[in-house]
Amino acid sequence: MLGQARMTCAANDLGRLSLFDRYGGELGSAAVEGCPRLFSPLPLDDAAGGAALIVAGDDQAISLLVALTPSGGMVLPVDNPGVVVRAAETDGEGRVLSITFARKAPQGEEVRTTCRLTDVAAALACIDGV
Repeated sequence: MLGQARMTCAANDLGRLSLFDRYGGELGSAAVEGCPRLFSPLPLDDAAGGAALIVAGDDQAISLLVALTPSGGMVLPVDNPGVVVRAAETDGEGRVLSITFARKAPQGEEVRTTCRLTDVAAALACIDGV
């Protein structure tokens, strides 16, 4: 991933993550409970790759997904604490085209949902449905 991520953290307050491109332009930012923790590359079970970061707060649950996409950077909230990332599809230049999420269904089987990161509104609607 070209560019940088900047994190700030304060005791008993919200932490902030900001993602910048290689020229210093802000691609997106978000606040998380406690200090942000970044995981990169994505801790994938089935496939490797993806210019993306998982951001977790103090509770270790995924709270944000930060991805470099063909249309720019996306900072996407993931509000379901039971959701994990299973795979990422990238283009030839390492930008993320889609992310596959998984969660446990009430019967115990794993349900997977692939969300295309073509635009923010579609990605948010897909992630909200996971």
